[in-house]
Amino acid sequence: MNKRLLIIRFSALGDVTMAIHLINALIRENPGLEIFFLSKPVFYQLLKNLPIKTIDNNLKGRHKGIVGLWRLARDINKYDIDSIADIHGVIRSYILDLFMILQGKKVKIINKERKKKKQLIKGKNVKIKHTFERYAEVVKKLGFIVNIEKYEPNFIFETRTEIENKFIEENKKNIGLAPFAAHKTKQYPLEKMEQVIKLLDDKGYNILIFGGGPKEKEQAEKWEKKFDNVKSVIGKLSMYEEVGLIKKIDAIATMDSGNMHLASLVQTPNIIIWGGTHPQMGFTPVKNYNPQLSIIKNLPCQPCSVFGTNNCKRGDYACLYQILPEEIVERIEIAIKQSKN
Repeated sequence: MNKRLLIIRFSALGDVTMAIHLINALIRENPGLEIFFLSKPVFYQLLKNLPIKTIDNNLKGRHKGIVGLWRLARDINKYDIDSIADIHGVIRSYILDLFMILQGKKVKIINKERKKKKQLIKGKNVKIKHTFERYAEVVKKLGFIVNIEKYEPNFIFETRTEIENKFIEENKKNIGLAPFAAHKTKQYPLEKMEQVIKLLDDKGYNILIFGGGPKEKEQAEKWEKKFDNVKSVIGKLSMYEEVGLIKKIDAIATMDSGNMHLASLVQTPNIIIWGGTHPQMGFTPVKNYNPQLSIIKNLPCQPCSVFGTNNCKRGDYACLYQILPEEIVERIEIAIKQSKN
């Protein structure tokens, strides 16, 4: 039985988070297995409390380009790894896979079901496996055990007292909002999200805004100034600390985005607002998806893409604009009743 396994998943945040669930499941069911993980270094902080090793991945320097991938393969070989699970399946990982095979390593690669995804976009009724299931299939082919039906997350994300004191209100219900997404077809219109915030603010909830870069940070800080009960988290904490804070809140509302998956690490009730993408694509958060909390209009044009786009084929982004702010607030209040806090 092979005892040293390398898992490859370079990006993105949501996919990497599901890979972390896979690692957690492997640790529990495969005693003595040494796991190595290859991804973007920024994601390694999420693995802080797991007994695994991460591989240095210098994308802009030593490991850049094809020659860099050959260097990366040689660097990996120093760890005497037996098996490699490529759960990314992109050109960069394929090239690395080839180099590892040439070094005598056993490699298995994910089936991304691209054809079925295209069929679903065209309106055909097809069943696509959940991404977590397809990840598990790869390591099972290498001889490892993963029981996804029995798997339950048990991650430890610690929150410093000063962070909790700064953002959490003990005498209020604490609600997270992650209103931003990489593509326009995945993001609830900001003017309507502001109406959601006003409704929550009027009810006296403590509202925390998560996720995004400088542009999103600026928007969140505008809301922070405009409303009495809004606090922006963006740019103030590490990714690890943000997950720890999400663990402390009563519920979070997200788009189909990385924050949706971060919430799954700590199983905080999640209201998911779906636009151009769809849960049938197999990308729902691991063990943290409740259809009763999700909001999706199921228009004939949904889904219009696998990962989201900036252009709507209809031109009116109806899948998002038809969602009323009151619907989101209603789901949040249902989620609060299910909260573990």
